[in-house]
Amino acid sequence: MKEERNFYSVKEFHKLLGKGALSQATIYLKIKKGEIPVTYFGAKPLIPVEWVEAYCQSAKLQVNENGTAS
Repeated sequence: MKEERNFYSVKEFHKLLGKGALSQATIYLKIKKGEIPVTYFGAKPLIPVEWVEAYCQSAKLQVNENGTAS
């Protein structure tokens, strides 16, 4: 049974976008500015899957089953 994902960590989101897209520092900065929505688990920011999918769609990226963008 495939587990459904609800959130991406910053590291996972960065890896999903691939090299040359956004640095992890830029992602954290955008979170701080409120440009990327997050939910916190303790101090760890988690980015909602729905937002990631919409972001990738607007950037013309597809999120594959293995969690990578193409």
